[in-house]
This record gives sequence, C-alpha cells and structure tokens, in this order.
Amino acid sequence: MVVQAGRDVITGEVFVGGTARLRDVWLDPAPVFDEVGVDGFVGREWLVAKVDRFLRFHDRGYVVVQAAAGLGKSTFAAWLARDRGWPCHFTRRRNGRATVVALRNLAAQLISQYGLVEQFAPRGVVPETAGERGWFEQVLRAAAAVAREEGRRLVLVVDGLDEAEHVDGDLPLGLPVALPQGVFIVATCRTGTDLAALRRPWEVLAIAAGDERNTADLRQFLTAVTAAEPLASSLAHAQVSTEMLVRQLVDRCRGVWVYARYVLDEVRYGLRAPSDLDRLPGDLAHYYAESLGVLRQDWRWGEVCLPLLGVLAAAVEPLTVDSLSRLAGIADGEVRRLCSGRLRPFLADHEGDNRNRRYGIYHASLREFLTDTALDGAHGVTAHAEELAAATAEAHHRITDHYLVEFGGLDTGFDRLVTRPDLATRDGGYALRNLAYHLASAGRVAELHDLVSCERTSERGVRNVWFDAHDHMGTVDRYLADVSRARRHAEAETDRGLAAGRVVPSIGLELRYALITAGVTSFVANIPIPLLVALVKAGSWTTARALACVRQLQTPGEKVFALAALLPHLSGSSAADVLAQALTAARRIPDHSS
Repeated sequence: MVVQAGRDVITGEVFVGGTARLRDVWLDPAPVFDEVGVDGFVGREWLVAKVDRFLRFHDRGYVVVQAAAGLGKSTFAAWLARDRGWPCHFTRRRNGRATVVALRNLAAQLISQYGLVEQFAPRGVVPETAGERGWFEQVLRAAAAVAREEGRRLVLVVDGLDEAEHVDGDLPLGLPVALPQGVFIVATCRTGTDLAALRRPWEVLAIAAGDERNTADLRQFLTAVTAAEPLASSLAHAQVSTEMLVRQLVDRCRGVWVYARYVLDEVRYGLRAPSDLDRLPGDLAHYYAESLGVLRQDWRWGEVCLPLLGVLAAAVEPLTVDSLSRLAGIADGEVRRLCSGRLRPFLADHEGDNRNRRYGIYHASLREFLTDTALDGAHGVTAHAEELAAATAEAHHRITDHYLVEFGGLDTGFDRLVTRPDLATRDGGYALRNLAYHLASAGRVAELHDLVSCERTSERGVRNVWFDAHDHMGTVDRYLADVSRARRHAEAETDRGLAAGRVVPSIGLELRYALITAGVTSFVANIPIPLLVALVKAGSWTTARALACVRQLQTPGEKVFALAALLPHLSGSSAADVLAQALTAARRIPDHSS
C-alpha cells in the first residue's frame, strides 16, 4: 500500500491515538480498491496529465471525469486516490442517506489529515451535525487554510456522482458549489449527469469507448494481465498466444473495460475457453444476454436462477447466502453453487467466512440490464431483458412479503415484531433500513403509507409500531427518512391530482406526515432529562435509545446537560464518545460575554 508519511488516510494509519474514533465514520476504501483491481492499473497517462494541468493552472475547482458505463471511471478514481494519498469517497448503491455518509466520510479524513481534531472532533468523535453541508464546509475551509499554510493543494476524489440522489439546484452528495482557495475535487460520473450547479473554474474530461487513447490503455492492461499468472498458464495450456487473446478482446469489447474484465474472469475461473473469444458478442448488452442465456439452458432457470437474479438486482445491500436463499425462496446450496460458479464474474464478493460472505452485483450496468433500464435499444435482447426485469420486480414483492410475514403482517400491527423486537436485527437489520424502499419499488405505495403509520393498541395506549422498532434500535433518524419517502409519494399524488383537476385527498397524507415528523422530533427532543436517565438506570431503555433522543436536541446547552447526565451510566469507549460529544456541543454554546 502507498503510505504518505504522517498523513495517510488511504491506509487508515492516520486514525491513531486521539483520532481513532473517527474510524467509525471513515469508509475504508480498501474493499473498493480490491473490487476494481487497482493493483493492476496501467495507462491513463493522458488523463492524469490533464488532471495535473488543471491543478497547476487554477487555484481551485472541479475536474469531472465523465464516461459511459464500464469505461473504468472508478478504477481511475481509486488509483488516483491511493497513488496520491488524497481523501476519497466512493458512492455505492445505498438506500438513502448517501449525502450524510459521503460528507461524514470526507470530513473524518480531512479532520485527521489536517490536524483539526480539537476544533471539530474532540477525542476523535464527530458531532451529530457531521453529515450536514454547512458543517462539512466549515471543515473544508479549515483544512484548506492548513493546506495553504503548508504550501499544498487540498484535493478530494469523489467517485459516482451519478449514483447519488439528484436535487435541483445542488450538486450531488451535497458537495460545495463554490470551493475555497486551494481546494480541488476530482469527481467521476456517467456522461449526461446533471451538474448544472457547477461554478467555474471546472473542466470535464471525457473518456470515449472508441477513443484511440482508451483503446491503447485497454490493450496495455490486457497485455499485462494475460502475461501474469494464472492467465498465462491457462493460455499456454490452450495454446492461445497473449497477442491473439488481446487482439480478440480489444476487437470484441470495443473499449468497454468492464466487458474485458468479465471475460478475463470467465477464463480465469474456467467458465470460458481462451480459444472461444472470437465468438463473443459485439456489445455489453448482448454479452449479458448470452452469459445469462447459458443459465437459461438449466432446467432450474425459472425455479432457481431467475429468482436469485431478481433478488440480487433488487437488493440495496450485499447479502449473505442464507439471506439470499430465504429472500429468493431457494435452497442455500443452489445459491452458493451459482454465486461461486456461473455468476461469479458478475458479483462483488464481500469479505467474510463461508457463512458471512456477502454477494452483490459488481457493476451498475448489469443491474440496469436486469431491470431493463439501460439497453440503449440493443436489438435481440429485449424479450430476454423483459423476463429479467419482471423477475426483479417480483423480487421487490418477494422481499417485501418475506419481511411483512416475518414481522406478523401490517393487518395485525406487526404483532410478532412487537413481542420479539430482535426480529428487526435479522439480516443485519436489512428490513429496518430498506423495507420502505422495497414497498415503494414494488409500487405498493398504499402499504408504504400503512407502514410508517402502523398503530397498535397496548397497555401503554396507541403506539406507532414502526417508530417503536426504530426507537428500540436507536435509529429514529431512519424512521424519519421512511416518513419522508412516504411524504414524497403523497406530494407526487397531490401534484398529479391538481394537474388533472381532481379532488386530492392525498394532501391529508402530507399534513399527516408533517405532524408525524413534528411529533417525533418533539417527543424525542423533549423527554425530561431526569426521566431519560431513570429509564436507562432501570434498564427500561438502552443507552443507544437514550442517545438517539439526545441527538434530536437542538440547543447545545441542553445537549451538554443530557450527555453529562448519561455519562455515569456508560463505560469504556461509549463513555469516551459521549464525553467527546458533550465537549463538541459545549463549544457550540454562544458566548454572550461580549
């Protein structure tokens, strides 16, 4: 690994001593580096030269690397971050909170690299406001000041702007529109991504599949990879020369790097003979259709392969074999056979032992193919793609139904979840984070509305069951995100009704969600501190649940008082974290002495 002495955020070596707790919000890029194969990075000298030229001739600004799917944007970003030791963030498909995750991750790296711990994260703990744009911009300005004093540029690498939620008038991930002097952001995105909010100076660097420079880079990469083991032995055994294989791949892949990666993995895993490359399809869509068509020959296509592909395409997060098995309704042995066999080139294999190993779709283009959203008019694959898209749509229903039954059903007020709160932790808490997303994706908006407002009468009166589940786990912010999702659907329905001149009862839902949001915020932020402490002391509430309430407090003084009151009931790292949060809140108390 590349180490930049005393300043390396890429390996995490900077997160030591007083900054160690920043690891909690730092996203280690090592899995991404492994996933994209950054160790095998070659070429792109022309692109690096353009990045360096922009940095040399401007005092700040954005360099945006744009390309179609599969042309190596993420690999370039990964190499640039690791080689230069620049703070980085890689956007991956997530259900909500992408902005918060990105800003906290980048802030943690800036705080550590530029010695801003005492100012922004006492004892290495960032405040609850760390995911807010205003707070991040304060950190960025402070880091820029340090960099200027040291005569250095501050450069961030942000990959995948196209995978973040778009907000009109803003840049993806809440990135600052105007950058401080000396600050640069090298970002990647798909061609056509809306970046209208960008302000000069900025420059777009395009990678085109048919560009001679891109083709030359791909040829250089393929030559290096095929000359190394284990591919070199496979080619020798098949009596196929490196030159022939490289020539055939360059010709068939037409500059699309992810296509070449898939084929190399097929050869590496013994799924395709090296002598079989001259029959490869001429584009990525047809390659997907052909590769999955091999599975279609299997008599278990409809019973096993298709349901599994649907769940993999629909899932928001990588899942274990056990989870995939239950959600797809097939035997775990079949899941393991496919994930370690025919589907292996197409999946990202996340760390873990055989039981905890998690699988997810490797490249967004395959997910788009499976959901029939990016075929680009490819002829001859439409019928196949429609079948796959139907399986993905069915998977959203299957996943939704699985968890609804697991929790006891909305019609019963989730009676099983009420009596067994631990059910919310199944599959690592996947349902708690993503059930609302799957309901919306399945078009079951009425049930989404029922979910966020599901009530049940108990000895404590009428309770909101979904709120209670999140409250028990200390994830009230996720409940509010689900309410926000339901509110957006209600707003869209209201807009459609008004445009058509119809009566709009959905406006009542909008008001309902406004009241729920206000009520939840008011409830968790206004529990008397002595009562909060008493609940923790009696064991009726976990400290996580109590701290979730404290996070909603808006007044720094109240937050300091609440955290200090909880401190005697904590120990170890939890106590240290809470103390650091209290110190951070204390620094935000206005000074009226002047």
